[in-house]
Amino acid sequence: MREGGAVNDLEELKRLAQEATPGPWYAGEKERWQMADGRFIRTSVDKSGTALVLVGNSNADFIAAANPAAVLALIERVETLEWNYAQTVRDNQHLERDIETMTWERDQAKARVSQIKTALSGLRGDVTGALEEAERQSKATSGMSVPYTGPFASGLRLPSVVRDLREQRRILDAALEAK
Repeated sequence: MREGGAVNDLEELKRLAQEATPGPWYAGEKERWQMADGRFIRTSVDKSGTALVLVGNSNADFIAAANPAAVLALIERVETLEWNYAQTVRDNQHLERDIETMTWERDQAKARVSQIKTALSGLRGDVTGALEEAERQSKATSGMSVPYTGPFASGLRLPSVVRDLREQRRILDAALEAK
């Protein structure tokens, strides 16, 4: 149970404490008695000032187990647990701040994506209008390779303008569908 005077088995220390005379226990200069269930502790001081303690077997076992090394080991365990708990609370506070920051950044990114999609949608409308004009001009010239006279590609030949505007619209459609 003990290693270097320290109690390693909390259950054993608990068992011994439960078997000992229930408290409160008193210490003082005068003789004290504690009685419970036939168990007792008697303390007194002899003529030289030395404390004398008479105890029952259960109390003696508990007193021996609750020695300074065992109590210090328990205090160290409690301090370690308290420190770990405090560190966990600090870590959680940092994580909460990180989550707040990431949530804000996510919301900002969503707003920016929405702005970009609005701009792309407007651009798609412009490209669609230009494509319709290029297709109208292409039909009017029976598909001949004549210069295009509209937005986005003025001066280029109609067949390549129609092809390029269709590709631009396809790219814009894909960008607008992306999540």
